[in-house]
Amino acid sequence: MLAQQDIERLRSKPITSLSNYNETRLVKVGTVDYTVTSETEWVRDSSGVVSCTDDNTQAEYMKVSSTVTSPSDTQQTPTKETTLLTPA
Repeated sequence: MLAQQDIERLRSKPITSLSNYNETRLVKVGTVDYTVTSETEWVRDSSGVVSCTDDNTQAEYMKVSSTVTSPSDTQQTPTKETTLLTPA
């Protein structure tokens, strides 16, 4: 749930402010402090479409990732959620 909330928090920001974004913060739920790490990176692929006004054949997306770790679950894999944003 925390990873999903963090992704939605990042989606609400202007895409220009998310370029090379990296933030680690503590989120308290009850008495437990979870570590939430937010990261973004640009992703390119060659599936872009050539048009009359733009011959760029690479599409650009922003990959947004949120990783949540709990101090009490040191043996478990952190929860990670990732999505792609398409700039306007």
